[in-house]
Amino acid sequence: LDGEHFMNHGEYAECLAKHVLGYKAEKDANTRFDKGEDIPELNASVKSWNCGLTDMKLADNKEDFLRKFWEMSNPNVTYIWVYDYAEQVDLYFMTSEEFKMFVEHCATWDEYAKKIRFKLCNNKINAWLEAHR
Repeated sequence: LDGEHFMNHGEYAECLAKHVLGYKAEKDANTRFDKGEDIPELNASVKSWNCGLTDMKLADNKEDFLRKFWEMSNPNVTYIWVYDYAEQVDLYFMTSEEFKMFVEHCATWDEYAKKIRFKLCNNKINAWLEAHR
C-alpha cells in the first residue's frame, strides 16, 4: 500500500479503512485492544477476514477468552468490519453490542492459537451483516 512495506491482510484492511475514511493510511503500532484503537479519531477497532480479536493469550477456551476480552474492552469502541473485493471496499460499523452478536455468529475458536478468529467465508459473513443492518 505504501510502496515500501509488506502488510498482512489485517494491516492492509486497517490502512484501507483509514484511507476510505479520509485518514492517513498508516498502520498503527499494534496498540493493545485494551489500551487504544486502530483509528483513535473514531475510537474504532478495525477487523477483517481471518483476523483475531487479539493476539494476547487470554484463556485456553472460547468462553473464558470471550469473557476476559469483553471485560478488558472499552464498551464505547466502534468496530469496523472491512470487506475488500476487486477494486471495491465495504465498511460495516458496529457498536460493541452489535459486534458481540457478530462474534457469536461469525467467529470461531482457533484451538492451536488459543484465540478467536474470523474464518467463516466472506459470503456468509456479508449475508449476516446485510441481514443485521
